[in-house]
Amino acid sequence: MKPTKYFFQQNVEAENCYTLDFYREMLIEMGLKVVLLVEAIREYHTDYFWCSEFRDVYLKDDSDCGKICESYKPRNGKNGRCKFSENCFTEGNRKYKLTVNGLEELK
Repeated sequence: MKPTKYFFQQNVEAENCYTLDFYREMLIEMGLKVVLLVEAIREYHTDYFWCSEFRDVYLKDDSDCGKICESYKPRNGKNGRCKFSENCFTEGNRKYKLTVNGLEELK
């Protein structure tokens, strides 16, 4: 199974990246002709993580995750990393143009 690809919206100071389906829906709902996107690249070996439950970034060593968080749910059902602990992403170099006709990489 291929990992899900995420994108940031180009020329917008966005902290969050989303799937292509999200941007396709946005394109249609807002009646846009074009949405410019930048690929999102997973960051490795960081000191922080994205909590999908609270939709915020937290420091790994300075968070309540697994200690007193009421939403903590270990992935293996016993202990360890919470199922809400997700990877963080940064902007990559590849840029795209999304239209109703599809996704086109910009050179």
